Amino acid sequence: MPPSHKSGETTPMPVAERTSNGASSIGKSLAASWDKFLFFACLLLLAYAVGLATARFHLPPYDALTEIWGAGRDWAENWRMRLGIEPTQHLAAARDRGAGLVQHVEGKSMPGVTLMESVFDGDVGLRLIDQQGNTLHTWDALYSEIAPNTDIVPEFNIPTNDWETMVHGAVLYPDGDVLFNLPGITMVRMNACGEVEWKLPAMTHHSMHVAEDGNIWTLGRVYYLDQRDPKFPGMRPKFEDDLVLEVSPEGEILRQISVLEILYANDLIGALFPTGNGLVDGYTMEDVIHTNDVEILSSANAPAFPLFEAGDAMVSFRNLNLLIVFDPDTGVVKWSQTGPWLRQHDPDFLPDGRILVFDNRDDGAEGRLLGGSRLLAIDPLSREVETIYEGTPEAPFFTSGRGSAERLDNGNFLIVETSHGRVFEVTPDGTIVWSYINRYDADRVVAVNGAARYPESFADFDRSGCS
Repeated sequence: MPPSHKSGETTPMPVAERTSNGASSIGKSLAASWDKFLFFACLLLLAYAVGLATARFHLPPYDALTEIWGAGRDWAENWRMRLGIEPTQHLAAARDRGAGLVQHVEGKSMPGVTLMESVFDGDVGLRLIDQQGNTLHTWDALYSEIAPNTDIVPEFNIPTNDWETMVHGAVLYPDGDVLFNLPGITMVRMNACGEVEWKLPAMTHHSMHVAEDGNIWTLGRVYYLDQRDPKFPGMRPKFEDDLVLEVSPEGEILRQISVLEILYANDLIGALFPTGNGLVDGYTMEDVIHTNDVEILSSANAPAFPLFEAGDAMVSFRNLNLLIVFDPDTGVVKWSQTGPWLRQHDPDFLPDGRILVFDNRDDGAEGRLLGGSRLLAIDPLSREVETIYEGTPEAPFFTSGRGSAERLDNGNFLIVETSHGRVFEVTPDGTIVWSYINRYDADRVVAVNGAARYPESFADFDRSGCS
């Protein structure tokens, strides 16, 4: 008979049975852990796949995440500007020595006064200086005071302080009136006393050109944020269409021409989609064209251009490395060329029948890979290209964005090197004969968006009635 046990005592489990049950429990535990691992691994793989698809095909919430990321990065870089401390977005480390006028060769430099677009003494605006670098007059271009109607400007483009915009494109009149663009917001005509004469109800941007009939030509913008347009097959939101605007001296829009319609109508969509359907299907087209200049061929220069006629318009498309010349009345493109310039600015018709181009040659390495920026002259008939000016290791010349060049009446060139805060003048043989640095402090300069040389008489306007 089996031995008896006292009440409350338990019978020991055989060793083999205990071992078997323990192994079973461990196995179940491991199986449960493995299931959890597989479950979370699958979740991670799914999240990774969704993330790839979101990024590849710009699926929701790609745009929202991109905007959040961009806003965060902007705040990290420019928080001092957002808080009104200093205009960090327009500042850069100084490369060159000196402040204000640093070079002037009498008899070699073109006489006159120079209008510059930048931040001066802490305020966005325009400054007129003489050949000795003395300030003759300033016009403040403060968004908070100009306060254009914002019903036509998307919320994301409305500045929160005066430093969040910058004059880009300006013209000086003999009576002291100035015309300028606050990019993506409005065009303003301001008198010598700093009073606004009119504001244009259009999101103008970049350069402006006053034709010989007095009308003003500039660029505007239309945003397609959430829908396609059947006029532009292949263009996927978000995308922008730029407009060529003709404006009267009194601020009336006389006509506006869609540059996308010009490209489509003239079979130039190959420039829009250089990598084919992958670009069309996979990405938005938000800034695919980036027009940055329009100029009208004058009757004085027209005889030197057998392909064109007086009144034809030249437009620069920075992100397409493309220039076109077209008839604004018919929309027919008479000439186009892509490169050899890279992210170019400010093409001008020259009196000798060539086109001057400011070739930024942005290589992402401050010009070290491709040799820096340069000025080119292109014969539109033969398509021959000549380098007119480029920097040297001892006298570097480079700006990744913006920049301009103006041929002066004596044959010199006035050059704006935006990112280094420098405006300088060179002779046809490349000798620098005038130079001005817009310095902010001991270590930094302020970007200069543009500059133009005017006759000395343009500084003689009447300011007696100004308060």
